[in-house]
Amino acid sequence: MILIKVQKYYKYGLIIVFIISLSVLCFFQYNEKVKYQKYISNQMNDDLHTLINSINEDSNLYDVIISTNKITKDQSKTLMVNNENIRNIIVEYRNLAVVLKKRKDGYQYDSSSVNAYKLARLYYEWHEEFYDSHFNGNLDMKKQSQIKASNQLNSSWLEVTNKLASIRFNLSNKEWLNLIDALESKTISFTEKNKIDNIEEVWVKEQGIK
Repeated sequence: MILIKVQKYYKYGLIIVFIISLSVLCFFQYNEKVKYQKYISNQMNDDLHTLINSINEDSNLYDVIISTNKITKDQSKTLMVNNENIRNIIVEYRNLAVVLKKRKDGYQYDSSSVNAYKLARLYYEWHEEFYDSHFNGNLDMKKQSQIKASNQLNSSWLEVTNKLASIRFNLSNKEWLNLIDALESKTISFTEKNKIDNIEEVWVKEQGIK
């Protein structure tokens, strides 16, 4: 009889220990999840404001370059780096949206990052011209056309970022998705208006090559 009671209490004890252990495990898992989400949200906010600042800075640079009809080596480098940032951040957060199942597979493939890459590549080439040729920064007709097209696309992006500059982005709201989607919408409008697939075709077409 005593043995049966001991066994009974032992089983109850095991159940209680199991419940306590499971509760502790769930607490730590939840705590780690909260910490991870907070880390991702902080990184997201930093990254998306880097994107916004890059678009703003490019807008100011284009205004100066167009008004002077001249570009400096440092300006070409800044445009290159800013557009690399824009491209990389868009790619990263479109991928994140798919991983988190906020968007369907295929969302990774977009026009905005492709065009940002084209711009980064263009200004990389201009920056290299300062070293490899006698380029002094004065813009010929072709470069004027490229700057004009670059500014038009960036200005459409600026319309989006101006509305979201004061937002704190995080995983718990949809503003980060709204930003990425709105940039894509502006990019598509730009390419459809000019009847092109990407910005590179604008200046090629204006030069009569296409």
